[in-house]
Amino acid sequence: MDPTVAALLKDSQGFKTKSELSQWLAQNVEKTAASYFGNGVTATFSASLAFQGLEPYSTWMKGPPEALVKPFNAKSIQILVVGGKIQTTWFVTDFRLSRAVAIDSWR
Repeated sequence: MDPTVAALLKDSQGFKTKSELSQWLAQNVEKTAASYFGNGVTATFSASLAFQGLEPYSTWMKGPPEALVKPFNAKSIQILVVGGKIQTTWFVTDFRLSRAVAIDSWR
């Protein structure tokens, strides 16, 4: 998010730290299970976990499509403040970036 948005969230909404905002998002953002698994990026990562029986993904997938789920974990939310103080729009996405580990040399 732009520094302008970060300042608004801090000054107007009372989030003193990025960690506080991450915790709030994790506790308050809800999506329907259908919407969660209907996202192609999310389905690529989470559906395979659900099929393996891993929680909470398995329960979310087995439940009714209209059931509300809390898809975010505060530790996995990364908040970036960048820009030139000119853009007051921002967005949240469920893209995930993880570290790649080589298991075989490419030759």
